[in-house]
Amino acid sequence: MEQNQTQVSAQAIDASKAGRKKGPVILIFVLLLIFLILICGAVSVFLVFFRGKNSGDDSSTLSTSVSSEAAYDCEQVFDAWVTSNGEDFASCVQDLKFDTCEKPEEFEDSYLGDTKVLLVLDASGSMGEKVAGVYKINAAKKALVDFLEFIPKRVEIALWIYGENGGNPGGAGCTDTSLAINFTTDKSKLKNRINSIKVDEVIANNGWTPIGLTLDKITSKYSDWDSEETNLIVYLVSDGEESCNGNPVKEAKELAATDLKPIINVIGFDVNNTASKQLKEISVAGNGDYYSPKNADELSSVFDNEKEKIKAFDEYKMCMTYAENGASWDVSNAVTDETFCLSGKLTSERFSSALADVPSECGSYFTERYKERDNLMSDFIENLRAGRFQDFENYSDEINQQIKDVEEEFFSD
Repeated sequence: MEQNQTQVSAQAIDASKAGRKKGPVILIFVLLLIFLILICGAVSVFLVFFRGKNSGDDSSTLSTSVSSEAAYDCEQVFDAWVTSNGEDFASCVQDLKFDTCEKPEEFEDSYLGDTKVLLVLDASGSMGEKVAGVYKINAAKKALVDFLEFIPKRVEIALWIYGENGGNPGGAGCTDTSLAINFTTDKSKLKNRINSIKVDEVIANNGWTPIGLTLDKITSKYSDWDSEETNLIVYLVSDGEESCNGNPVKEAKELAATDLKPIINVIGFDVNNTASKQLKEISVAGNGDYYSPKNADELSSVFDNEKEKIKAFDEYKMCMTYAENGASWDVSNAVTDETFCLSGKLTSERFSSALADVPSECGSYFTERYKERDNLMSDFIENLRAGRFQDFENYSDEINQQIKDVEEEFFSD
């Protein structure tokens, strides 16, 4: 037992020695910690004092600086958002161009607008004579039938015949002029009527040549003609001058002065100088051309030239029509596509702006700036639509004005 007590005493002595060794170390650590705390406090006090000294007496300058910096920052925030999220509205705008039509060399000013053709055929007795072995009436019939075959299907044609039924001069013979077939696109009907004229009947009837009365009746028949919509082209085939005391040149001038504004082309088939002079004067009074073929082949050539003119006109007119219709279609499609594209981008941008991560101090500024941008884009869309339709209207007016200018120049006295 004494031995155990001796061991306990020894352990207590050792513990006491160890405690005495650790005591100074702990004390030193505590002192260092207190020193560091004091140093940090002193530095903090110094910084607070120094900042207050430099800024405490200039509060208005600080306020202005902060306000300016905030505005600049908000503008930067908005510009950065536009750069990252703004839509490319310009990419929606299409490069729209309208077609143009070149006027062909064969084009005649007389072939403007929608044209109707009036064939006036001399079936008087002298047309029963032969030239180069061919009856004149047969040569004229063939030339007209071939001409009909070439005229575009959409063009309406009428047939007027004088001198077909004969009679005494000053009596029935000089009143023998009438509309055989009114305007139609039925070429078979026209051909059949032309071919119904028989050479032996022409010779037997020995009809007269009332050209003046014929032109007068044409004026009366179509007095309600709307020349703004349709032009009248006349082809008068005759082998002689007026034989019924009429005044065809005067009647041609009066006809040309009406709203009909016809183009009277005259073909003097195997005529003498006196007849040629009168027939040419008729064509001049009627703003048309004069031809003087001497035989059947030359007569066919005259109508071949006219075929080329009508073909050229038809192609030119169709080109202008297609161009105008195409422009209308292009504008309509462009407006639809552009509006859809721009509206989609505007909607997308609005959605993006609503979700924008904007600092609270820039909220009002951002909202105001975006409202301005949104209004500008909305106006841009509306102005683009209006501009497209205005461009087409100007284009259409230009086409119609070109036609009107040429018509006025050609038909002016």
